[in-house]
Amino acid sequence: MNGRIVSMLVVLLGATSIFGQTTNAKPTLDSRACVLKPSQLDELLVQPFLKFDQDQSGGWRELQSKGCDLAAAMLIDSYIVDAPEELKLITIEDLYFHAGQLYAGAGLKKLAVRRFLRSLNLHEHGDEDLAWNAYVFSTIAFLQGDREELAHQRRLLASAKPTRENKINLGVVDGLVKCFDKPYGEAYSNACRVTLE
Repeated sequence: MNGRIVSMLVVLLGATSIFGQTTNAKPTLDSRACVLKPSQLDELLVQPFLKFDQDQSGGWRELQSKGCDLAAAMLIDSYIVDAPEELKLITIEDLYFHAGQLYAGAGLKKLAVRRFLRSLNLHEHGDEDLAWNAYVFSTIAFLQGDREELAHQRRLLASAKPTRENKINLGVVDGLVKCFDKPYGEAYSNACRVTLE
């Protein structure tokens, strides 16, 4: 990786405590926990997708678990830039969605919406087992404070195939509806979600 890019990322990641002062970022006990050394960044950026995205104790999720949502979102953005071309064709939407969630959790709604828009399934026709786009548009409507659009997208999601994934996502959207006036992190939490039976 270009040394100049690494230096810029380290500076940006180190700035998360500054950004946290003007956003709804989660407080951290030690802002140094959000700073990655160049060698750590290099190691994270070469991880296979499943390790980087799904490992609950590694990848970007380790930063999130420390309350470093903004640093984790920026790490995902860096991973997307450096991802192999074959990865971009298969899993890039998942990464954009997770970056959107992290930016939303950090209170950066405009950045979050841009990432969510990039996570849309451009090949969705409405009869798939996963009604992904209705879920994404529900999240965007919530962030933009658009109750009417959120209700519309919720209806679309509710009328989709009753798969496990759609039921889980509907529970999340119902939580966004229930806690509409709360910050995203709180509205997305289990406290706001409708529990599935």
